[in-house]
Amino acid sequence: MSIPLQITYRDMPSTPTLDGLVHSWLAKLEHLHDRVERCHVLVERPHQHHRRGQEFRVKVTLTMPGPDVVVSREHGDHDARVAVREAFLAARRQLQAHAA
Repeated sequence: MSIPLQITYRDMPSTPTLDGLVHSWLAKLEHLHDRVERCHVLVERPHQHHRRGQEFRVKVTLTMPGPDVVVSREHGDHDARVAVREAFLAARRQLQAHAA
């Protein structure tokens, strides 16, 4: 089963690297819980601060019967890949709690 996926980029260009990373994390979640109907991932760079550097925010919304799983993570390490990883790890924890 392939979960329909929508990736939205805000205030930053889309990249094949991030797209591939999101697809691979979603494939891992797909094996964990089979009732996920849709996934929407928002990747954004909300503010560009000179002192703190670039921050990235990733919001993962998993639509499923019952309450949806919604996770939002921010990371200021100049690397959107870390924010994507942290958001999907949090989503995995919520799916595991939902399945139990």
